Amino acid sequence: MQGLYPRQVETKDVFAWFQQSVQLINRNFLNYLFSVLIFFGCLLAISQGIQLFAASAPALVLLLVFLFAGVFVFYFFIAALVVVSYCADHTESVTPSMVIQQFVSVQRAFLRMTISAVLLGLLYWYISVLMNPGSDISSMSEKTIALISKESSVVFYAFKVSAMFLYFLLIVKFFLRTFFSVPLIVFHGLSYQEAKMLSHNGIIKNIRPMSYVMLVWFIALSAATLFAPVLAIGLMPLFATFGYVAYRHIYLGQGENSVAVKQCSVSAPG
Repeated sequence: MQGLYPRQVETKDVFAWFQQSVQLINRNFLNYLFSVLIFFGCLLAISQGIQLFAASAPALVLLLVFLFAGVFVFYFFIAALVVVSYCADHTESVTPSMVIQQFVSVQRAFLRMTISAVLLGLLYWYISVLMNPGSDISSMSEKTIALISKESSVVFYAFKVSAMFLYFLLIVKFFLRTFFSVPLIVFHGLSYQEAKMLSHNGIIKNIRPMSYVMLVWFIALSAATLFAPVLAIGLMPLFATFGYVAYRHIYLGQGENSVAVKQCSVSAPG
């Protein structure tokens, strides 16, 4: 992490990042498409494997296994797209072995990142249950249900406001700690602890443009998930490429796409 310090960028750079991301995807569209297909193939294999043990294992255990495996594969998918983005920034070709080798060398950091995300996801789920007490009364005590299920009570409204505020804090914290973590881990071999702190520092230093980034992506992904899930899938390569472009500008000082060259190496850019 020595010598790797975030630079300050301007709000207008956010729009340039979107343009550069689209350019990189156009350079190497087939590799982006292949990465998406591999990701869903892995999810299908995991779900099929879970179904084999559906009759002999508790449902909660199977859910945790699926969640853990799914999140780990998702981070691998994002890491693969980041490597593809880097190669698109420097060349027109990338090999699967290049992506796998780069990921395997830092798999411990991604394992810790996965554990953190799963725990956060379970906390999100629990808050959702508390915000909708009639949906799963088996997960809460009778006293808690009686206290918050009276919609006319002050306690009910106070609880709802507190839960929504906690939702917001968790989303912001997750964004601060993980947005730049994947490229920092992949390209610089940082631990998850080092990457999330450096990601946090980079966003705080650029709080205004990154606030726009968070707002735009939150609205785009939420709207796509609610109204057109297929569109949400299509946004994921753009999201990963956008993260790479933003990382490149803030941490490496490179504000424009490189001219393509003949060879690609993914050893610590910059």
